[in-house]
Amino acid sequence: KKLKKVRLSSKQINNQMINMHLDPVFTKDEYVSAFYFFKKGKYVKSAKLFKNLLRLNPPHSLVDNILFGLSMSYYKVKQYSKAIEPLSRIMKEYPNSDKSYMSHVMLALVHEIKGDKSRAIYVLEHGLKNDPPYFIRSVINNLINQVQD
Repeated sequence: KKLKKVRLSSKQINNQMINMHLDPVFTKDEYVSAFYFFKKGKYVKSAKLFKNLLRLNPPHSLVDNILFGLSMSYYKVKQYSKAIEPLSRIMKEYPNSDKSYMSHVMLALVHEIKGDKSRAIYVLEHGLKNDPPYFIRSVINNLINQVQD
């Protein structure tokens, strides 16, 4: 009798399997789709996909790209406040990433658009301290001059 109570019927096993919570898994297809919708100008859709990708335990080497895509999607639909967090996260968690330099530029643009010129200049000057490549350095210097005018 005790053994019968321990054994589960196949129906009970199937029900338990259906009710199991399986962690979502990152897929290359979803990653590609997020960029596809961005390139097609479907920024709200791409933002949703990028945001979802972050929940899917993406490879560490892609997280900065996903965050940058998310922030650019928000920027394109003028949700500037939402663009701040992913850009700041790239700068903090991925300071050696190629996206880090452009994150400084884009975050400064967001602050400038929101009317916070001093914060924009601070972000740009911080970006110069990271010794960016020449072309990024010139973009940052030009942007500093524009914000100060």
